[in-house]
Amino acid sequence: MVGRLWERLMKSIKDPLRKILGKALLTFEELTTIMTELECVLNNRRKLYQSRLLKQLWTKWKEQYLLQLRTAHNFTNPSSERNLKSGDIVLVEGLKKSKLLWDRGVVEQVIVGRDGHVRACIVRTPKGQLRRAVQLLYPFEI
Repeated sequence: MVGRLWERLMKSIKDPLRKILGKALLTFEELTTIMTELECVLNNRRKLYQSRLLKQLWTKWKEQYLLQLRTAHNFTNPSSERNLKSGDIVLVEGLKKSKLLWDRGVVEQVIVGRDGHVRACIVRTPKGQLRRAVQLLYPFEI
């Protein structure tokens, strides 16, 4: 297992070197410079892969789990018993910050529309109180 990994790593170094150098003869400094640049490219590729993987994971989690949480609280015939209420624990969708850093909060007060359904909430988070529309709140399954 380790041998295959080592061989793959060596190939990822040898192939670009063959393309860059061909049959050129280099000084020690030139070879060191090229090897350093190659190392930088290979390390950045790994970081790029990890960031793409993290982004895909977050997207799937948001699409599948969070939307299921939201739809679990919305029914075809909405009623006032099924609306968000004071004391509910919610995940607050951030406006400008990374999705990984969304705040948890507790609904302190609900704001009801003319139709009798909750349209917005005042939520207490570690950073203070926020007023958010229900579309930006994801109730937890507690």
